[in-house]
Amino acid sequence: MRRLILILLSFLIVISLTAGCGKKDKPVENRPMFEPSGYIDVLDKNGTPIGKIDDRAACTACDEGIFYSVFELSETQSTAPAQYHLFRAFNGEDIFFGTLEDQGYEAMFSRTELDAKIYTLALSGNPFDDSPDTLWLLCFDCKAGTMSRHAVSKYGFPYASMTEYGGKLIIMNHEMTAKKRDKLYEFDPQSGKLSVVRSIDPTGEKTDFSLRGVCADKNNLYLLKLRVISDQPAELILETCDKQYNTVSEVSLNELYASTALKINGILGEVDVKNEMGMPVSGFEIVDGKYMFYENFGLVRMIGNLETRKSIFRRDDLYSMSLGSGRPVFYKIDFGFSDDEGERLQIFTLGDGEVENVSFTPADNRNLLREVSISPAGTWVVRTAEKDPRSGGAQALYVWKAQ
Repeated sequence: MRRLILILLSFLIVISLTAGCGKKDKPVENRPMFEPSGYIDVLDKNGTPIGKIDDRAACTACDEGIFYSVFELSETQSTAPAQYHLFRAFNGEDIFFGTLEDQGYEAMFSRTELDAKIYTLALSGNPFDDSPDTLWLLCFDCKAGTMSRHAVSKYGFPYASMTEYGGKLIIMNHEMTAKKRDKLYEFDPQSGKLSVVRSIDPTGEKTDFSLRGVCADKNNLYLLKLRVISDQPAELILETCDKQYNTVSEVSLNELYASTALKINGILGEVDVKNEMGMPVSGFEIVDGKYMFYENFGLVRMIGNLETRKSIFRRDDLYSMSLGSGRPVFYKIDFGFSDDEGERLQIFTLGDGEVENVSFTPADNRNLLREVSISPAGTWVVRTAEKDPRSGGAQALYVWKAQ
C-alpha cells in the first residue's frame, strides 16, 4: 500500500512552484501535547545507558546529540500534531522545541544543521487530497531551545528537498498547481529572507524538465534534473552550478543509472528503468565531486563513480546513505535474514575512491543495523534492533562523538 501511495504521488508531480512568502511566523507554544507510550534506550558507543526517548522518534544526529520528531497517524487520520525534540546526549537532557499542528508529512531526509540550528521541511495539510498544503521551513535553535517557522509555499510538495550552500539554505520544491514550474529558493538564516534563484518553466513543447534533487559541496551546487518527453521520463541529468546559480556543466546519468537499475530484483527492462527515473528522490549527494549517491522512493539505490560511469557496489544489495549534515557514510540495510555477523554490520566511507569499513560493534543482541546519521561536528547516531524482524524486537540508539 505504501509503495502504491508513493507511486500515485509521483504522478502528481508538476514541474512548478509559485513564489513563497518567506514570512517568519511566531514561535510555537513550548508545551508537549502527548507523552511517550514506550521508550527506546539511548546508549554510548560502549553500550553504557545515557537515557531513553520516545520509541516513535524519527531521529537524526546533531552536534548536541539527537534531534527527533514524534509524528503518528491513526488509520483514519491524514494529519496529526508533530512534536520536535532535542536529546542532549552528553548530559541526558531532553528539550522540547514545539509542535507543528496539522502536519501531513516531514521530509526528514532534508534535515540540515547550520550554525547550531537545525532546519527541516514539513507540510501542513493532507498530502493525499486536492487541497493546497503549506510547505514550512522549520527552524530549531539548539542553544536557545526554541522553534520558529517560515512559510515557503502555499502549494507545497511532500518530497521537497534542501541543502546548505555558502551559508544559505537552498530549497527545491514542485508547486502543486496546474501550471507546471519548478523553483529553487535561497533562504538567508541571518536576514530571514527567502528568494527565488532558479526557475524551470514549461517550454510548451514536447520536451520539458523537472527537478528531482539538490545538494552542494564547498565549491558547487548540484541539481538532479529529469528530462521528460511527451510526459514520460526520458533522461536523468546532473547539472553543476556556480555560486551565482549559473550552469557550469551538464552530464547525462542514463548509462550509469540503467546499468545499476537493471541489476536490481524487480526491474525487468527499459520501461521499468524509465519509471524508476520518474520516482521522487529521497537521497542525493555528491561526494568529493565525483561520487554520487542516489536513492528514490521506488527500488533504486545507487553509489556510482561519475568519472568511470560505473557502480561502486555491483551486487543487488540495499545500501542507504546516512542522514545528517556530516560527511556521508553508506550502510547495508539489514532485514535480519543472514546469520553472518560480517554480512550484517556493514558501514562504509569513501576515501579517495576507496571503500573503507567503519568499525562498530553493538554491545548486546540488538545487533541489526537500521539507521545511521552523522552531524557536522562528528556526532554519530546508529539505530539497531534485535535479530528477528518478525518480532518487532527491541531497539537501541547508540550515540557518540567521533575522535
